[in-house]
Amino acid sequence: MTNGLKVDDSEPKTRLFQAILDVIPGMMFLLDREYKYLEFFSSKYIQPAFRPGDLLGKTISQVMPAEIARRQMELIEQAFATGEPQSDEYRMPEAGGMLWYRVHYTVSGGETVLAVIHDITSEKKAEFELDATNRALWVLSECNQVLVRAGDEPTLLDEICRIIVQIGGYRLAWIGFAEKDENKTVRPAAQYGFEEGYLETLNITWADTERGRGPTGTAIRTGKPFTCKNISTAPEYAPWRAQAIARRYGSSIALPLMEKNRCFGTLNIYSGEPEAFNPEEVKLLTELANDISYGLVTLRSRQEHRKAEELLRREWEDIFQGIGHPALILDPDRTIIAVNRAAMQAAGLSAPEMLGKKCYE
Repeated sequence: MTNGLKVDDSEPKTRLFQAILDVIPGMMFLLDREYKYLEFFSSKYIQPAFRPGDLLGKTISQVMPAEIARRQMELIEQAFATGEPQSDEYRMPEAGGMLWYRVHYTVSGGETVLAVIHDITSEKKAEFELDATNRALWVLSECNQVLVRAGDEPTLLDEICRIIVQIGGYRLAWIGFAEKDENKTVRPAAQYGFEEGYLETLNITWADTERGRGPTGTAIRTGKPFTCKNISTAPEYAPWRAQAIARRYGSSIALPLMEKNRCFGTLNIYSGEPEAFNPEEVKLLTELANDISYGLVTLRSRQEHRKAEELLRREWEDIFQGIGHPALILDPDRTIIAVNRAAMQAAGLSAPEMLGKKCYE
């Protein structure tokens, strides 16, 4: 018995196939020139995500998505035409999620082809996670360089979002700030990627209401990263699901931007794939959000300091110019570096004519 299908163990072919599949766990299908499944063999060490018996007697186009089926039929035709083995990797939706398979087609006799199939989901997942982690590390490095050179906030935020999408390979990145208005609005301040008006439809709040219990609102209230692994099924994504799916967002993460113990906004990143954002990737992106927080707080502090200095300078200038008698400010060499209106009137000279001259000239 092989996964519910009777096999005559006395047949040499069956015993051979079974031995091979037990050594290299996988599945085998025998198909004819009409792409119809004729026979099935499977390793006793694996449990297929589908019922093989449901495939027998059907054609590839009846059991696979159209694009994948078309590709497999082309490979089978090439195998028959050239006599050479053909290989492919494809992803199929199954009950447990999306699964990856690697298939090899070899002509078996004149009218049939043998398909050897292996489930490579774990292999692909590890590959994708490593790639995502490496890209996140690259994003962190590039964004930190931008933070060091930052001159103004809007340009900084735009550059960060651009790097996240272009280098990180994500579908969308945006940064929003938690407003202190009555509705506790989240105001988008920068974005890059496939947005197509998405931010205009969000109407996100960080209040504890339906539109505030998604990733962004929750991250702001808790001060912790919030990951949505599958936008199409996550209950907290209900208010935005239709718009997100229309733009092919598969998963998302909201990372809090913190100043001491207060969250003042979020960095939001969207992947085109469900089940994105592995633990190491989240760790790196959290570090990025922390660096952005520090950079923004420092930049704002520097700007506030400059504003305060400018205000003091103007106040001092008003006081200095308001003095009713002539007044000069000299450097150690007795060169005039500042002059008030009363001094200019007394000398009958303008400021450019007096500045830079010695006071005794």
